[in-house]
Amino acid sequence: MSSQKEREFTGSDYNEIKQVYSIWICMNMEKNSLSHIHMVKDDLVEEQDWKGNLDILNIVMIGLAKEIPPKEEQYELHRLLGTLLSQTMTAEQKLKLMKQEYDIPVDRHGIRDEVKIMCNLSEGVEEMGYVKGEAAGIVKGEIIGEARGKSEIILKMHKKGYSLEQIMDVTDMSKAEIKAIIG
Repeated sequence: MSSQKEREFTGSDYNEIKQVYSIWICMNMEKNSLSHIHMVKDDLVEEQDWKGNLDILNIVMIGLAKEIPPKEEQYELHRLLGTLLSQTMTAEQKLKLMKQEYDIPVDRHGIRDEVKIMCNLSEGVEEMGYVKGEAAGIVKGEIIGEARGKSEIILKMHKKGYSLEQIMDVTDMSKAEIKAIIG
């Protein structure tokens, strides 16, 4: 809302503030849900009639269950978001569903590339989990062996286009150590 100052309203003319929606997507919920949270006026000390629009602040919370919901109208948004954010579906599976169920032109202006980047991002997040788990000695309840060491993960991240700084941040290794592994 503060970014509207001097753009949508000037000085103290707060009556010109536009409605703001903050959308939160919460993953791995027990069930799919959709909630609209907004302000309600409660007079605690004396009643005051405030000028302007009191419903300017809105939060929309979208809860996505672990499994993609069935193809039903009430779950249409959840199905699309669940597909896009899925860590188990391949880019091609996501693109096929987007085209078939939502008539999204997947061959238009880089959408195919963007979906592939999203898939690689989720793989990168998983790899970061392996690195952090490796530091603790555990991933998915198993002891990490040297065979799945940091060097393998560093090479994978480098191959997928992660910057040297990103790899340094995830692995807590120095630039020289990483460069020695990358070659």
